[in-house]
Amino acid sequence: MSRIAFYVLGCKLNQYELRAIQEGFEARGWESVPFGEEAEVYLVHTCAVTG
Repeated sequence: MSRIAFYVLGCKLNQYELRAIQEGFEARGWESVPFGEEAEVYLVHTCAVTG
């Protein structure tokens, strides 16, 4: 199983968006792990206004 780690910077909308993205990956068989753990993909979600 592929592992993906997520990190979000920004507002509550960014947090909501990241949760939707995370659920999409999990629905396709990816395992979500904490950002500091080993993973095949590290996704940082931010915004130009807040982050």
